[in-house]
Amino acid sequence: MNNLPPWLAGKEYVFILIPFIALAMVLLAVKFNRPPDHPDQNVLAAYQDGVVTQEQVVEHFRMASAQEQLALRSVEGVRHLIQDLAVHEVVAKWATERQVDTKETFRRALKDAADVVTLHDVAQRMHEFDVKIEESEIQKYFDDNRDQFKGQSLTQVKEQIRNLLHAQKEQTVIDDFNKQLRANATVTLNADLLDVPAPADAELQSYYQNNLDAFREPDRVRVDEIRVKAKDKADRALARVQAGEEFSQVAFETNEPSFVANNDLIARGARGAAFDTNVFILSDGQVSKVFQDGDAYLVVRLAEKRPGRVKAFDEVHETLSAKLRAEREQSYYAEKKNEILLSVNGIRYTLADFLEEYNALPADLRAHYSTREQKRQLVDAIADRLLILQSVPARLAQSQNQKEMEETRRHVLAEILHDEEMEGQLDVTDADIEEHYKGNPRHYATPPKVKISYIRIGRGVDDASRKAAVQKVQAAYKRLQPDVPWQTGEDFAAVAREVSEDAEIAQKGGVFEEWITLPPSAIIDPESYLFITTVLSLKAGEISPPFAAGDSYFIVLARERVDAQPQPLDQVRDLVRADVRDTKHEQALTKFEQELARRMGLNIHEDRLNQVVQELAQP
Repeated sequence: MNNLPPWLAGKEYVFILIPFIALAMVLLAVKFNRPPDHPDQNVLAAYQDGVVTQEQVVEHFRMASAQEQLALRSVEGVRHLIQDLAVHEVVAKWATERQVDTKETFRRALKDAADVVTLHDVAQRMHEFDVKIEESEIQKYFDDNRDQFKGQSLTQVKEQIRNLLHAQKEQTVIDDFNKQLRANATVTLNADLLDVPAPADAELQSYYQNNLDAFREPDRVRVDEIRVKAKDKADRALARVQAGEEFSQVAFETNEPSFVANNDLIARGARGAAFDTNVFILSDGQVSKVFQDGDAYLVVRLAEKRPGRVKAFDEVHETLSAKLRAEREQSYYAEKKNEILLSVNGIRYTLADFLEEYNALPADLRAHYSTREQKRQLVDAIADRLLILQSVPARLAQSQNQKEMEETRRHVLAEILHDEEMEGQLDVTDADIEEHYKGNPRHYATPPKVKISYIRIGRGVDDASRKAAVQKVQAAYKRLQPDVPWQTGEDFAAVAREVSEDAEIAQKGGVFEEWITLPPSAIIDPESYLFITTVLSLKAGEISPPFAAGDSYFIVLARERVDAQPQPLDQVRDLVRADVRDTKHEQALTKFEQELARRMGLNIHEDRLNQVVQELAQP
């Protein structure tokens, strides 16, 4: 973790939650609408309009890979297989009712999925190609790159070098395969279709002059403020400021814990009419009267005022150019969409086909392929893919991947059903965004952070060393914070150099240069969490009492602190939109799963599973 001391490095574990419709999981909780036990002992499970038989399970087992068969040789494995088979049947029937498999979206999705299965099959065969790495090649690479392996013997790095050389040779095989396909194919590319001229400066200037209001900045101010719930408390704070006390000190002592200071420029209109009326009339350094803002009372000191202005052309040139280019591309592509961009052995690929694939890319990849030349590279990659697909006889691909294709078809149906269920329920309005943002201010604030110096003392490994460690850390703390109030503590850096057991940090007087903060999207171990939260509770200049974290005792000085800062809605709008959409998706998905559960009513006859497991265990 970048913002932790060395002894905490490597203790951060990133946990990413990817929302996905796990249809089978619904079945685990179904407790209603279950059919009675089926009289036929060959039936392992029953659900509405269907059953799962022992023959189905055995047949699926025989078609499975060795690894899958191993997982199925248990009651739990058979139970999951039954659930999966039942779900697929229900989804298939549901799809038939809605005629999903007659829709163009399904046919396109299934074709794309079939291409992926075939490409994976080809790639797997290439990976299994017999690439031999001779011992002499390994020795030569080691000799030619000794600087890379300083302090390591050939024996230690042999497998590493072998894997590297294998990957290089494998890539050569793939490149040769693609070259051979190209040499025996007819590929034509109309690259001019990708060439959308950039808007000229004269065009940008004209647009700028005709839309000056779009580039106008309103009056803006930077302020210090006191914000409290009670008017009498605000009145007392204003009286102290008017009596000559420093505004920042009064604010520090008066502001309530929920208030988070913000030093950003505030545009006229951003904070409402009451704020504009009382603040924009002030001159630099002036303090406002007490005024009400929503459910709070404010006292504001004007730190800086910037009058409104129209941004200069040079300031908006890049943004304006991107805007007009995007508009031009949209109209140009709409006009040319049916023209042939690529032809591979007579198979035509229109500009619209390319744009559909391009627009389906993640945003970061679209940015990577944004220029004409980059789009040309992407079209070349598409041509290679088409050539590979054409190189695999259709019947062979179908017979070899029949199982994968059937699984793929089921998943495509499930995804389309999911998308249809969600359609219209995930729309996010500006009002939704503003409401969610206002209701979760801390979630969209930058987290507090501190820079620290620290003294670390190991806690010891036995009773004697642990007792000595406690005495050592307590003695160090007394030197920094004497018991007698009128005595001044020693310099933290001097004590750290003498006492701390982190040699490198101790030489710097205990100074740790990185900011310490809680990572926004990570799970960390309890020791790291304890350390960080203890550090974040300190004010600037404050020294913590000794505390234990992990295998050490610590004394921490907070050298510098930045409190949590609210981020303007415009800066986090996309994040808020995604959060609102996730919330709506979760609600809609719950309804979808309840409907699936109602349709299922799955009843697995548990007493019949052991017999199946025994049969699967036989050769």
